[in-house]
Amino acid sequence: GNKSVTADFNALPKYTLTADDDGNGSVTLNPPTGPYCTGTTVTLTPVPESGYIFGSWSGTNSGDLTDKGDGTWSILMGDNKSVTANFAVYTPPTVDGPASSGTADDVDTIDIDHTTGTGTNRLMLVGVSWNCGTTNRTISSVTFTPSGGGDAIELEPVITQQTGTQLRYSAIYRWPDGTELPSGQAGTVTVTFNDAVPNGIVAGVANFAGVNQTTPLGTPGGEGSGTNDAAPTVTLTGLNGNELI
Repeated sequence: GNKSVTADFNALPKYTLTADDDGNGSVTLNPPTGPYCTGTTVTLTPVPESGYIFGSWSGTNSGDLTDKGDGTWSILMGDNKSVTANFAVYTPPTVDGPASSGTADDVDTIDIDHTTGTGTNRLMLVGVSWNCGTTNRTISSVTFTPSGGGDAIELEPVITQQTGTQLRYSAIYRWPDGTELPSGQAGTVTVTFNDAVPNGIVAGVANFAGVNQTTPLGTPGGEGSGTNDAAPTVTLTGLNGNELI
């Protein structure tokens, strides 16, 4: 016969998220306002004041935060939570010792003698530019081999930029994340290509100190001009105070 039913819904529990700061920055939330239903994931972005950089989280629920790897953190709501963003005075990196460089032509490797820096919180970067002519060439590896023996350390790529449609490239490689950079270690940086580069290679190595080991680099970017007379432009993002570029 005719029937009638009613569905009854129970409200999900809602919780508050208190995101404080130490006075040297602020924290933005997404979604921006609570209270939040149980099971909601909230993204927190610490925003330092000029002259400061994010340092760490503290507070009752700081252990519940998950680093998303892009300058933001997430937290899953299931009860009332409270965290505090702590900021530190930002000291820009400095060049740490002399740079090294070299050129080569019509070869598939270039070796550069180089000594690592001696400052604290070190980072080593390798820059390479090469002209393939009419046959494309790519970097197979960039390594640092300590003098007097020891295994070669393979560096990690940061960015490779092509000049328009021409077979001309620039690339940056960095000391691998999670591997300690030795202090004052003489050695050889070797850039290896998949075949000989017919129109020349230029490479350089530079040391830096005072580098934030958690986020040593900003967002890499590059631009290449298609002709010799055009000036490329690069927009830098994520800058904080005085930067070493």
